[in-house]
Amino acid sequence: MKPDRDQTLAILARHREQLISHREQLGSKLSQERDKLAELQAEAHRRAQEYRATPQGIAESLRELETAELAGADRATLRTLQRNHIAAEQLSADEYGRRRDRWGHKLGDGPVRGCPAGPLGGMRTQVMRDRVFGSYRHDPTVTAVRVSLFRLTADRRLRTAVTYPLHGESLESGASLDLSTVLAWSFSSGAVSDRILERLQLDPSVWLPLATSQIAAAHARAD
Repeated sequence: MKPDRDQTLAILARHREQLISHREQLGSKLSQERDKLAELQAEAHRRAQEYRATPQGIAESLRELETAELAGADRATLRTLQRNHIAAEQLSADEYGRRRDRWGHKLGDGPVRGCPAGPLGGMRTQVMRDRVFGSYRHDPTVTAVRVSLFRLTADRRLRTAVTYPLHGESLESGASLDLSTVLAWSFSSGAVSDRILERLQLDPSVWLPLATSQIAAAHARAD
């Protein structure tokens, strides 16, 4: 018996409608998944920006930029890192501004800023090799700055802090708060030096001679 043409066409039409419906459902699910992915990516970006604005995050952000510059990263990469770091500084400034407006200014408080590794030399090399980071609150009215120090090791993050005197300078007049300078000064004081070496698990046979050399070079330049 020959197949009924109309019946065959009807069956094909139903299959076609089912395929169209299934494709629309898949398209809708794909669109929903894309929307979810976009939301997750936006949330991850927001959280990353918020972390970069913390004392630890802003120090890591600055070091990432310094490392990229030393490695000769391309301009697009450097611009992205610079934008991220500037955005983090602005986010921290906004957060401080809200606290200041609500409770007033507290001495030593201010936006978080990262400490650069320092000028080219042995101390800077060791700072980057041992992954020592630092940050501080930017308050131009203080005569000494509390610098938060931490170090990333293979299995944990080590922390300590040091109060660094500005020696008659101010943060507005260009006082140096790079880690090479802060650590060299810190290692010139026995009690402070011992605490930093112990808390950050640094090798004194490496760090103390570097600090001595840096201080001697700074005195020679001053003379």
